[in-house]
Amino acid sequence: MNLKDLPPIGELGTDEWPYILSCTSSYSSYSGAYSTADGAAVEDICPHRIARVDRAYGIDNDGPDIALLIELTDGTWAACMAWADSTGWGCQDGVQWKVAPAREEAISQGLDRDARRKLGVPLPGEAETDG
Repeated sequence: MNLKDLPPIGELGTDEWPYILSCTSSYSSYSGAYSTADGAAVEDICPHRIARVDRAYGIDNDGPDIALLIELTDGTWAACMAWADSTGWGCQDGVQWKVAPAREEAISQGLDRDARRKLGVPLPGEAETDG
């Protein structure tokens, strides 16, 4: 995909993509993508690597709060958790990308319980409304 073709991230729209992806902006808070298998750095998450956005959550919670589940063009899956404080990106923020060979592993190893709840993809035994 191209950056302009990416779908909205929940209530936040499309404006947050450049801040959480590599290869898009010098203002990005992106700090790399890492394997769920061994924690090693893997190929960066750039727009051209995204095949489709499977799940997206984004709200302004006194700053952006984002959770994503994405299928990549090579058939692997990526999970993202990102946030910024009320001053926006570049001050107090964080972007975490985890890449896994399968969707289920991206969910279980790339997202914390809160992000899974927000995306509606709980693990067995977790209720979607658990908090």
